[in-house]
Amino acid sequence: MAYDTFDSFRPHYEAAQVGAQSVHGVGNFTKPVAPDVAWLLYQHSRRPVLGFHVFGRHITGDKAKELQTLRTQKGRTAELPKHMQGITKSPQDQFEKNFGYVNDAGDGSILMMGGNKWNFTVNDAWLLGGVHSGLPFYAASVISTANMLDKNYALSITGRELLGLAHFGYVQVHNHKALGVAYVCRDPVRANAATLVEYQATVAGLKSYGDAKKFFKKAGFKLD
Repeated sequence: MAYDTFDSFRPHYEAAQVGAQSVHGVGNFTKPVAPDVAWLLYQHSRRPVLGFHVFGRHITGDKAKELQTLRTQKGRTAELPKHMQGITKSPQDQFEKNFGYVNDAGDGSILMMGGNKWNFTVNDAWLLGGVHSGLPFYAASVISTANMLDKNYALSITGRELLGLAHFGYVQVHNHKALGVAYVCRDPVRANAATLVEYQATVAGLKSYGDAKKFFKKAGFKLD
């Protein structure tokens, strides 16, 4: 259900956060984050300035250094390997300038929370904000098995986002020349009924890499 008040959002958020800890254990991805932070993010996600969201793998740390080295060696316009295609903070790619960041203070189109304000459930709140408004999502990474699935945890973080879109009434289209693969809402009733608790339960139901692969195949989401 779309959350119109903090009082309706908070119990679902807190229950989903506990659920994530019970499934994934307590760690960096499941540490508690205050519900008021997630609520602000959710509200901004429902009404981004550009009217859509961008999702995908964030190229950081050693991968960002590898990307910079490749560009130095092969030129700034060289075609990138699939595993290096994603969201970067590089001025060359201009993700922040073109799309802006969405968080508890901003209403852009790319999720960017500080490390102490992010966990799986916060990430889910961001996605559901867009889903509850029926907004399109554009993929900044290649939608591949390597990027979406994880042999240890079934799903990558980006794969978790893709699962949310598939489960809550979105379909995959390939018709945007500039932004590439897009996901659009084809079942507004299903999207509006989505909850954080159901999202977490659906993730928890995938026990293996094979389960995740079957889920996307059944949903009609092609993984390259």
